[in-house]
This record gives sequence, structure tokens and C-alpha cells, in this order.
Amino acid sequence: MAIFNTVQNFATLKLTRRLYIGVAPTSSKPLLPAPSTRHNAPTVTGLQARTFAAWTLTAAVVRGYAAYNIHSKVVYDMALFTYLIAFGHFTSELFIFRTAKFNVPVLSPMIVSS
Repeated sequence: MAIFNTVQNFATLKLTRRLYIGVAPTSSKPLLPAPSTRHNAPTVTGLQARTFAAWTLTAAVVRGYAAYNIHSKVVYDMALFTYLIAFGHFTSELFIFRTAKFNVPVLSPMIVSS
């Protein structure tokens, strides 16, 4: 799954844009966009998708390494933290920044990471 996600983020923005709703760019870049500016512009750029791809591949490597070294507490904890970070990311995008909508593309990584 992680390999597919990495490849598709390098290749296209189509699936990643299903995950996040539009937020119009502003010059001052506030932490939380005003409600009237949401849904107006695509949130995902090529740079963001490639960064997400690199994160996904890194997390997959850590998790794979942990699967082979399950008795190493440090490696196991690192893998656990990758899930916690992913859950924190998707939860904050849903409830704090409101740049994602509650749908299957968001629900799937939230279930996997929780």
C-alpha cells in the first residue's frame, strides 16, 4: 500500500487531491484559513505530493524494518511513532485546519494509523 501511495504521489495529484479540500492561497498564510476561502483552490501541489510520497516511503521503511526486528524496543517504538504522527496529521487536517473532508480517502489512513 505504501509503495502504491508513494508512486502515485510522484506520478499524479489526482488521488491525493481527493483527500484534501481546496483552500485558497493567501499572502499572509494564516494558520487556519477563513471559512469563506475554503473550497476555492486545490490544496495539493506537486511539491506537497512529493513530500508526502517521501514521508510515506520513509514510514514504510521504518515499519518494514520494525517487522523484521520486532524484539528491538527502539525500532518498535519508532514504527509506533510513525503511526501516531500519521494519525495526528489526518486528525488535525480534519478537525483543526479543516482541509480534509470526512470520506473514504481520509477514513482509510485514520483506521490504519489508529
